[in-house]
Amino acid sequence: MAFGILETSFGFDSFFRAATGGDKGYAPYPFQRRFAISKDLPEILVIPTGMGKTDAVILGWLWRRRFDPQTDVRAATPRRLVYCLPMRVLVEQTEKKAKEWLKNLGLLAENGPGSSDPVEGWAAECGSGGDRIAVTVLMGGEDKDEWDLYPERDAIIIGTQDMLLSRALNRGYGMSRYRWPLHFGLLNNDCLWVMDEVQLMGRGLTTSAQLQAFRGLLGTIHTPAKTIWMSATLERPWLETVDFERSAKNLSVFSLSSEDIDSERIESRRSAKKILNPASSATGDPKELAVEILQKHHPGTRTLVVLNTVRRAADLYAELKKMNPSAHLIIVHSHFRPPDRKKIVEDLLRTPGESGTIVVSTQVVEAGVDISARTLFTELAPWSSLIQRFGRCNRSGEFLYANVYWLDLPTGKKSLALPYSDNELDQARKILLNQVQKSVGPASLPKIPLSFVHEHVIRRKDMLGMFDTTLDLAGHDLDISRFIREISDTDAQVFWRNISGEAPSEDEPDYHRDELCSVRLSDIRNLIRKGIRAWTWDSLEGNWMPLKKSSPLLPGMVIMLHAIDGCYTPSEGWNPQSKASVPVIIAERRKKEKYSDNLLSSSNWQTIA
Repeated sequence: MAFGILETSFGFDSFFRAATGGDKGYAPYPFQRRFAISKDLPEILVIPTGMGKTDAVILGWLWRRRFDPQTDVRAATPRRLVYCLPMRVLVEQTEKKAKEWLKNLGLLAENGPGSSDPVEGWAAECGSGGDRIAVTVLMGGEDKDEWDLYPERDAIIIGTQDMLLSRALNRGYGMSRYRWPLHFGLLNNDCLWVMDEVQLMGRGLTTSAQLQAFRGLLGTIHTPAKTIWMSATLERPWLETVDFERSAKNLSVFSLSSEDIDSERIESRRSAKKILNPASSATGDPKELAVEILQKHHPGTRTLVVLNTVRRAADLYAELKKMNPSAHLIIVHSHFRPPDRKKIVEDLLRTPGESGTIVVSTQVVEAGVDISARTLFTELAPWSSLIQRFGRCNRSGEFLYANVYWLDLPTGKKSLALPYSDNELDQARKILLNQVQKSVGPASLPKIPLSFVHEHVIRRKDMLGMFDTTLDLAGHDLDISRFIREISDTDAQVFWRNISGEAPSEDEPDYHRDELCSVRLSDIRNLIRKGIRAWTWDSLEGNWMPLKKSSPLLPGMVIMLHAIDGCYTPSEGWNPQSKASVPVIIAERRKKEKYSDNLLSSSNWQTIA
């Protein structure tokens, strides 16, 4: 059923139920209702993990934009909701929810008849009022949905911080350079930005605060752009950057009220018992850890193991496979191609069978992944990250009690702290030692003030410099990676092709998003040093340029590898040790764009209509 703008008498609760499934839908929590109907939108949401922050924000924006009975509220709500997340796996889950809610309300802009292009769906609706809302995903590779051709339409744009923040800085990763200014304008005007799980964003959090400051300093058009920051552990001082400090001190903080805490559904999650104890396995011994995991795994339930690096996760997964347990084994991390990752996540979310499921993961399950484990193992991590991991154990209080085991990591001379700092782990260790044999459920956790250090803060002169999009003398673009995320945590995108001959031909088709796998730049450097073949597109010369040991590697770079050289499997993702030929994904492919090609913002001709 499609709800019109005048059909507001049913109220927000009825709207929320309709969006979440009609007769099978559920009523909103009190805080979700307060968010939607409050006079002004708050800037900071501090809500415990698993309580429905995503539901509150997306459906709250939709209510305010389309259904609020007050016309001034609808007019003051930005037309574009920009939902920014730190990891790809969170983007896919958020996209699925948003599309499901819009479809239930009869508002989803879907494909037109006989078309696989979402843009055709939009165009077909222009004659009937154009009230549908499209959901666009920005995650690597230039997306087919040309949402920027419809700036007048309401839209939900969901993406990773790399893709969204780079576009907001006029240097969009993974897209045609000729469309940078379009996205720069559209993502800084008439937008409601939502920065979710900010404890994982690092420098991206700093940049988001500075961007909001610049929008105020430099001005925007139409409805003022606004930003909402969300996390279970967010502290207001985290947002006090050099140009946003004064504004940050006045931001409104939105959290659970006494009405929320009295709610039976929320209370069962807050008081869920999860008893903490140190693991008995030695650090750095995946075989010993695998044995302990199998001993403490409960048949018919899910056991979750969260490690801080892909390498250690892969090593543990390999040891568990060798032991051939009856439990179903899954490994999940950020280095999968989208179709393969989708299958992994679907497998991850399935109800465990009779023998149960053991999931080995990196930080990708810390936030937004709606799973619950009877048993949780986690490496030592910053306290804010540990709180997120605890939220994946006995999530809704479905077990009478559950167990959490933490694995210590050395700091100092033999430190294994990376990707974190020794100081962060030392602080977290002290807190954990005081919680041994106690519950680490939301209601039992100690309230620890957390600090945030701002590094590489983008300033006004840097922002103004982004208006010059010409290449430098070496043919490269200005490197903005230091403003997006930590340098040690920057990735390139790789894809595989079957190459006949010594190098790809000039007319080798462009890559598709489904082919791309996020890979650490350090891994690519190591492989090139070992002699593996790799190429990147040179837009100045209009050909595929081989990468050598001395070639500069930049974050966001897209690199072609030869399929027969391996380094990837669909079930385990990126694996530099794999020698098996990589199955090539066949998708619709376009010709690669040269710098001298037509500079139109769109490569497709459009009719006047």
